[in-house]
Amino acid sequence: MVALFSTDVAIAQTMNSLNQALVLEHFPTTTRSLAIAVLMTCGRIGSLVGNILFPILLDKGCVVPFYTLAGSITSLSFVLPVKKK
Repeated sequence: MVALFSTDVAIAQTMNSLNQALVLEHFPTTTRSLAIAVLMTCGRIGSLVGNILFPILLDKGCVVPFYTLAGSITSLSFVLPVKKK
């Protein structure tokens, strides 16, 4: 379970870095810093919510946080772009 969780965190950090690189490429210079600030703020809010929510879910039961994490990853996989032939 620890190996799966650490792999998930590594993939999430890689996707975050890719997202920041894409923002730097596509936004004009005047709004680039605002876009990066919004990305960083969303990441920090997500980290804060995760650090508060994970212990609450662990109190509910040991399996609940892992099912929640798996469900959120599965739901995020539906927003990936699909290549058209």
